[in-house]
This record gives sequence, C-alpha cells and structure tokens, in this order.
Amino acid sequence: RISGVKVITRNGKPVLRVLGTSDANDFKDAVIRLGQGTEPKKWLEVNRKILKPVDAGVLIELPASVFKGARQWTIRLITRHKNGAEREARFSLKLG
Repeated sequence: RISGVKVITRNGKPVLRVLGTSDANDFKDAVIRLGQGTEPKKWLEVNRKILKPVDAGVLIELPASVFKGARQWTIRLITRHKNGAEREARFSLKLG
C-alpha cells in the first residue's frame, strides 16, 4: 500500500519520498515502477528492489529528475511472495 509521498531535499536536490507498507507473511521482495499518466502503457522499473518488509515507512526515495517529461504519474508497488504470488498497489501523482 502506498500511503503518500513527501518532497524532501537531499544534498541540495529535491527527492520524492514514497511512503507506505510492503509486507507479506512470506515476503520475498518488492519493486517500484513508474508510468506516465493515469493509465500507463509502459512502466519504468526503478533499479532497486525492496528486500525487507516495510511497515508504514519509507518505501523508496527517488530523485525529482526521474519525473521529467510529464505532470501526471502513476507509482506502482508490486509486493512478491516467496510462493510466486504478487500484490499490486498504485498511487496517482500530479506535479505542479
């Protein structure tokens, strides 16, 4: 579940902090993907997997530069179980 986002500054540059929960009784990992618009046809996979469950915390921090080229984005969280099952959560982000 993605509960929200927060813009912070890291080393003088804006960073988007994605907040939420990603866990399962048999957690394997999770990934974040980004897509332009509200119904993306293509997804950009962020190159860092979430390897430990997160409970109401920071899922990932992304440089603001990742979001150039569009004002509307969808953030997609895919949590994977060791048995192969996946759960998906989406969050709509409007910039500016």
